[in-house]
Amino acid sequence: MTQYRLMYLDTALEDMSDIKAYLDLNSETAWSKLVIYMKKQMDNLKKFPYMGERYKKYRRLVCGDYLVFFKVNDDKKTVEVYHVLHCSRNIKKYL
Repeated sequence: MTQYRLMYLDTALEDMSDIKAYLDLNSETAWSKLVIYMKKQMDNLKKFPYMGERYKKYRRLVCGDYLVFFKVNDDKKTVEVYHVLHCSRNIKKYL
């Protein structure tokens, strides 16, 4: 079975930086716990790139209170992560 590579676009990296900044204000451990959890969830995309549901032109993976929006590029065997957003955010504003 071919494994796909995860690619985080700049928009996703910015989202994650914002999440880290917010969580660091309230807890010393929340960010590291979230990263461990999300890594486990997102590593599944390497084997099962079409998991999650369709949302507009993206696929969406639920990771606790966060939504990961991605596209699959079969030619390059990559999962391209576009956004990582808290579920309370105005999703339409970002997509």
